[in-house]
Amino acid sequence: MTTNTASAPRFVISWVLRKFVGVFVAYVSVASLTRAISGGSTIGMVFYALLVAVGVYLFVNM
Repeated sequence: MTTNTASAPRFVISWVLRKFVGVFVAYVSVASLTRAISGGSTIGMVFYALLVAVGVYLFVNM
């Protein structure tokens, strides 16, 4: 009888790392978005708003 108990911690670690990447991308994007808003850069606001959406998508779907 074989069990896959050794792969469970590896799966959990990779899942946590993927969630961390999503949160990190969203956090950095929000910080950059606030700087773009205060600086008045329209292109920067659009770009960083898209990055926020990507970060949230990565967090939810990965």
